[in-house]
Amino acid sequence: MLIGRFSTTFSALAETLDNQEEPEKLTIEPTVKNQSLPLAVFLCG
Repeated sequence: MLIGRFSTTFSALAETLDNQEEPEKLTIEPTVKNQSLPLAVFLCG
């Protein structure tokens, strides 16, 4: 549930990064297939 509490924040951050003059992409995905944790966070600009 911890990650669920931050999902809105992650979504807002991803949208903000995408709407910059020079867009950046925030990707958050499971590190281990079919498990919710741990997560990998990628920032591509």
